[in-house]
Amino acid sequence: RAALFIKESRNDPSFHWVREDFNAGCWSHKDGHGPVKNLDYKGNAITNPQHASMGDYELADYFYVPKGGRVPKFLQAGL
Repeated sequence: RAALFIKESRNDPSFHWVREDFNAGCWSHKDGHGPVKNLDYKGNAITNPQHASMGDYELADYFYVPKGGRVPKFLQAGL
């Protein structure tokens, strides 16, 4: 799964993704060219994106990402 965070700003709107890691219960993200980390902006482990501190970003929604990143053929008909 992935969680989409959005920063709504007239001057600098942007988005940020947080992904669920393979080890259950942990989520991680990456800022630009920095390293991948599983801590939010307050230094807390991300175990639930709804409770993560992501600065000016607000949680918008969750998305299902299939294994391998591909949509199964039986689901492609609706795309």
